[in-house]
Amino acid sequence: MPSVCLLIKRSVYISCVALLVCSHAREEDWNITVGIPVVKVLPPFGNVSLSARGLSASNLTSSVTCQVHAQVHNVTLSMSAHPGVSTSVNGHDVGVITVLRIGQTEARWFLMSQHNFSLSVVVAVTELTDQNPLPGGCNIEFNLENDANIHLRYTDYLNVLTFQWSALSFRRDQEHPLDCVSRSDQFSLTYDIYVYYLPGNDILEDTYIHAVQQMLTVDSVKQIGQKIASLTYNDKSNISVVSYPGHGVIYTVLVTQTGKGSSLYFPVSTYSCSLNSSGCEQALKADVAGIVLTTIASFVGIFICFFGHRFFKTEMFIFGFLSMALVTYIGLIPGELGLAEHLLVAGAVGVLGGLAWLIFWWFLGIPVLSVLLVGLVAGYVFSSLVFFTPFGDLKYWHNRFNFGMTFSCGVLILPVLLLCFTRILNILSCAFVGSFSVILAAGMYLHSEIKYILLSQFNRFFLPEYNSAIHTVPFQLNEIILSTLWAVLFISGTIFQYVRERKRPPFPPCPRSKIRARTLYRQQKQDESDERRPLLRDSQHRPPSYGRIRVMSFPRAESDDSRQPDQNTGPEHSLS
Repeated sequence: MPSVCLLIKRSVYISCVALLVCSHAREEDWNITVGIPVVKVLPPFGNVSLSARGLSASNLTSSVTCQVHAQVHNVTLSMSAHPGVSTSVNGHDVGVITVLRIGQTEARWFLMSQHNFSLSVVVAVTELTDQNPLPGGCNIEFNLENDANIHLRYTDYLNVLTFQWSALSFRRDQEHPLDCVSRSDQFSLTYDIYVYYLPGNDILEDTYIHAVQQMLTVDSVKQIGQKIASLTYNDKSNISVVSYPGHGVIYTVLVTQTGKGSSLYFPVSTYSCSLNSSGCEQALKADVAGIVLTTIASFVGIFICFFGHRFFKTEMFIFGFLSMALVTYIGLIPGELGLAEHLLVAGAVGVLGGLAWLIFWWFLGIPVLSVLLVGLVAGYVFSSLVFFTPFGDLKYWHNRFNFGMTFSCGVLILPVLLLCFTRILNILSCAFVGSFSVILAAGMYLHSEIKYILLSQFNRFFLPEYNSAIHTVPFQLNEIILSTLWAVLFISGTIFQYVRERKRPPFPPCPRSKIRARTLYRQQKQDESDERRPLLRDSQHRPPSYGRIRVMSFPRAESDDSRQPDQNTGPEHSLS
């Protein structure tokens, strides 16, 4: 039932477009040379006839394709002068396939615009021979008989691509050329999905036109495109790719027939946001709160990178804040709170966590336990970085349990390997996390996708379908610069802190123990100044003063010698 309703809506829409175009149409005739893409200006309410003359009359040339690309606004491309549901397609990246008859050397299509302003479009016509499979030749879902269009829809997190299976190559004079039933024939076709990222923070029309022109031939796609997946008839013909709102991207599918050649589906582009509205402006424009937070993060990052171990108590608060804020942000259910409230709650809990961890160090002062949290935070960033690389795009991680367990092992790598070298672990963690904070802040100003090192892992936790998507990264000039800066800061911070702290005690004393030792020292000083203090502090029997010591008498012996008093005997000797 929904498909019937959709079909009716499309029919009504195309009919309205046809009426509007016919009433305001400005007719033109464009002659397109086969194999040479051209840039044309489509006039307001334009109705243009596209013709490709001089096609090969050989029976080896089976069909010809025509495709039109506009950056933002939709156009209608039809195989007949009066657009119909089964003969036309509407969109900003559209194309049609014309199967040639025997002896046919000319093909004609019709391009229409329902806008009251001019549009710049890229038009390309390509011949297919008996060595090229027919892209979309086994269409069973969409309106066109042979649909080589890639149908795209996007969200804030994913771009979903859908295409139809291809048919084997054929000759023009071949009877029953298209066979979509034989599974053996279908398994002789492989489908490679390619992606090409436009420069970041660039939504200019000239940049888009130049990029589209580079994705129209098989050789150029293999040269500049990035292959992100390979499918066969056993797989589904729809895939999901992670999206980066505001960053332009072009997708295409290269179908290859075993023992023969290849063909391209019509490329499709998206910015994962609406260029007609303010959606892309919001994605590209940093708000005041974001600028303030990133600026604070950069200064805190520099401090941790170069002085984190030296100011250990400040470090304990910062890492307690980061860990609790991170756990709270992941633990909160998305959708129940807005982004601002989400960040506010995570920040408040982070402050409490920082104070709690500072108090923990204040009272216990156990370096191993205190540095363990620092190592876990660094391990989280390290594990996020590993899964941001092509390693994170393995199909093994589509299972959330596999991803969660492996990600947790990555978090534990640094603490497990280096916890016995506590000071080294602390210095490395401070330099690693601090330098990452700096390049994260710089990436916000440069509109780099480096922030997705963390955001991608958040999405994996939040969105079940995000794990099964293809994870590809636009690693361009900004990302190369920031990655180099990250490495330089990390190495510099590690060496600086190690050299500065190598002749110092590994860790400062526990503040509570230090206070107790200071109090005891003061008491000892006070006791040493008292000449009358007892030898035994806790003794209840104080010895008498020297003035009260009496001379003790001893019994005299009976000998004569003993009767004679010793001349040396006196009070002093008696005391001894």
